[in-house]
Amino acid sequence: MANDQAHDTRTTVAEDRVAAAVSLNVAGVAGSSGSGPGAPGVLPAMEVANYFTDGFESADLNRQRPGGGDFWVANQYGSVVTQTQGTTPGQPTVVYNGSVVNIGVSDSKDWTATEGDYCLRVRYNAGQSDNATQHWKIQEADAMPEIYMGFKLRVPVNFKKSGSNNKLIVLWMDGRGNRGNGSTTSMEFRGTDDANWYVKVGEGDQVLGGDQGYAPWISYPEDQGRWMTIVFYSKAESSPGASDGVVKAWRAWEGDSEFEFTHNITGQPIKLPDNPSDPQGFCECEMLGYPNGAYAEDTEFLMDDVRISSTPLVPAGTEGL
Repeated sequence: MANDQAHDTRTTVAEDRVAAAVSLNVAGVAGSSGSGPGAPGVLPAMEVANYFTDGFESADLNRQRPGGGDFWVANQYGSVVTQTQGTTPGQPTVVYNGSVVNIGVSDSKDWTATEGDYCLRVRYNAGQSDNATQHWKIQEADAMPEIYMGFKLRVPVNFKKSGSNNKLIVLWMDGRGNRGNGSTTSMEFRGTDDANWYVKVGEGDQVLGGDQGYAPWISYPEDQGRWMTIVFYSKAESSPGASDGVVKAWRAWEGDSEFEFTHNITGQPIKLPDNPSDPQGFCECEMLGYPNGAYAEDTEFLMDDVRISSTPLVPAGTEGL
């Protein structure tokens, strides 16, 4: 069953919620085992999202968010791909690239999704610092002062970091960075060959601050071609000036039995916009954005099972909840 049901508990009928819950908790993928002791080639399941999920099983980027309007509002160098549903069975195929294209490729790429038949390919062209951003937006009325965002990501089969930072997640309220009065939170990565990831926070009306929580993310070349699941959490401060905002992150590799609690950044000035008519919470995000250092070769990430929720996406009892 496709894992791309949109969830809005105010409007979704009970039978649909039950069916979605069954489909969203299946997470088998092929690949090497992680730190374990989990089943080799299996990703620990995320919890069901109470707002929106896209597993790309519609074979396009036209999913509607709750309340209406496109969820994916901008897409650069991203295509929906399949390993199983092309004109020639088993041939890797680009099925959607701004429009339906169904272009098979003749090389040995493996675009197998973690579940179902489709996933999103995000491509960085060799030698170019292109902005490969996948940009989503929810209704401003649905903005969340406390938000969980989860997704599955495959490390490029030829991953080799070039030193400078690369955006992984940039999440904002009324404007990105110093273009908004509310805060921006982000996760970035940098390194030479290997990659470390870290959090940045912009207080509002300011550019993003310094690196926080520097930690290992991808090991070169051991992690090339492996799938992981990431859950990113941001919470605004409880009142103006309280500076008790929080950013957390969890990660699980295929083969792991549980999520690792990788980041716990507390005491942050994550402020809501001063104007109550502006979004009172997070409602917009860029994923896999601009690389400040170009990749030496064409480099492709695969993404699957994107979930947005105001409730936890890691299981109860996970460290950090």
